[in-house]
Amino acid sequence: VLAAYYVHNRLALHSKSQTAVKKTPAQLKQTAERILADAVRLHPGFLHARGYLGELLQSQRRHKEAIAVFEAYLKQVPSQPWAMARIGYSYGKLKQYDKAIAITIKAVDLLPESPYLLLELASRYIDAGKMMGAENTLKNAIERFPQFSTSYVRLGFVYLQQNKFELAVPICERALILAQGIYQRSDRAYAHLN
Repeated sequence: VLAAYYVHNRLALHSKSQTAVKKTPAQLKQTAERILADAVRLHPGFLHARGYLGELLQSQRRHKEAIAVFEAYLKQVPSQPWAMARIGYSYGKLKQYDKAIAITIKAVDLLPESPYLLLELASRYIDAGKMMGAENTLKNAIERFPQFSTSYVRLGFVYLQQNKFELAVPICERALILAQGIYQRSDRAYAHLN
């Protein structure tokens, strides 16, 4: 729990005694990595710690190490689509696009009812510059999960990348309607409309 707090709150560590120890983001990440690595070493089945460690490495752009962490995760839970998607993300950042797409497709095949995984697959197509693959995946996501506003935002982005402005505007407008109160998504939709 403490390590998760470090990872997600990078500015300060607050103890239960309400004293704060100021640490730089780099120090917090080092501390989190040490705690998570120790937790995984001492308790190899502690998958939450393993997952947080992989995400921490990804946040530091240490994608080869992150892939190794998530592959170890898959050795314990071979059909875990989230871990596969995380590996796909890192392969995408390493510009190994075919691997990124292939493992993300495998994740979607395991859990086809996940709008998150469809969004991840579309993102891997975007990473690879395969906008038609991304467009088709996002259209499928919107058809199957019409209330998932993030798919609309991402499709608006894909349309803009293809200079399909007449299609981007209504999709981004729909994202704004669906995102009521979800500021990050609505901010992105506004940015695309501008």
